[in-house]
Amino acid sequence: MNMKRTFLTILILLLATFLLLWACSEKKENLVTKSSSESGTMEKSKQPPPPPPEGDEEFVEYDIAPVPVGGYEAITKHLKYPELARKAGIQGRVLVAVKLDKEGDVIDTNIKESLGPNGCDEAAMNAIKSVKWKPAMKDNKPVDFCWVYVPIEFKLK
Repeated sequence: MNMKRTFLTILILLLATFLLLWACSEKKENLVTKSSSESGTMEKSKQPPPPPPEGDEEFVEYDIAPVPVGGYEAITKHLKYPELARKAGIQGRVLVAVKLDKEGDVIDTNIKESLGPNGCDEAAMNAIKSVKWKPAMKDNKPVDFCWVYVPIEFKLK
């Protein structure tokens, strides 16, 4: 039992580290490969990235990433494995984009990677919404809002 708890703690810490590194990584230049009609060769040219699709998450810079009060384990405690998914033996990861306000409240969620129509997406969003968050900070002040990606693992015992 102690081994399982240690493994879960390590897994949660690794996920939190991954999220922090992902959120802090700089955007790389978008290189577009296009064919040169005159020479018949392929050349790389720097093009500005296309504008984000409407309704897409806006990046807001912060110094300290938001974290759930009680850690990511708090989300796991609120996660209910959907009966349909359990009976079908469905396991995997749901990736949820979460919009947080300066109070640490969840104000929006979007599914970025789904496990299909089996209830896992809804269970992941409900677990995330049930937890209070420490807001993201910029210059020692909470940011008005920010997006964070949260992977939720569904694994049968």
